[in-house]
Amino acid sequence: MLNKSILGSSYLDFKPQLYIFPRLLPNYRIISIDPVGFGKSIPPERSFDFNMFENDVEILKALMDELKITKFSILGHSGGATVGVKFAVLYPEKIEKLIIVASFTFGTQEEVNAANSFKDPEAWSEAMSKPLFDFYGRDYVKRMWGEFVGGMQEYIDVKSGDYILQELKFIKAETLVILGWF
Repeated sequence: MLNKSILGSSYLDFKPQLYIFPRLLPNYRIISIDPVGFGKSIPPERSFDFNMFENDVEILKALMDELKITKFSILGHSGGATVGVKFAVLYPEKIEKLIIVASFTFGTQEEVNAANSFKDPEAWSEAMSKPLFDFYGRDYVKRMWGEFVGGMQEYIDVKSGDYILQELKFIKAETLVILGWF
């Protein structure tokens, strides 16, 4: 299971892997999901409330249950890595291996302030903004980024910034962390 970043999509985050992995790993089934409000799963719009990651865990579980896949590995990037950790903690019997790339682990008010300082995606580098603008449109990206920064603030206010820090010790699956802030 390839699990995308916070504003990404299966296509934006994993296009090379979706094309290459099936040839390199012919005995594996490669799946990537666009949760509600992302990629090809719009409408409805995304909600970035306090339960944003937990909601994605339940969407992922429902998909894998529907596909009758009882055990699998997750490669998660950014917010998708956070979802992967939460999934591995809630449903350890379903996770074979976990790869976490640049996960949200613990947030600070300083990080929320920094995110607010570049709240306007128009000010981002073209390399960062153009793929998102081309895929989603400028208005959607601006609105979703603003809501995500609001969700970050909610995590600071409600859980003192702890996205998954306290949950890490409960992971039972073999785990590889790449560019993590653990």
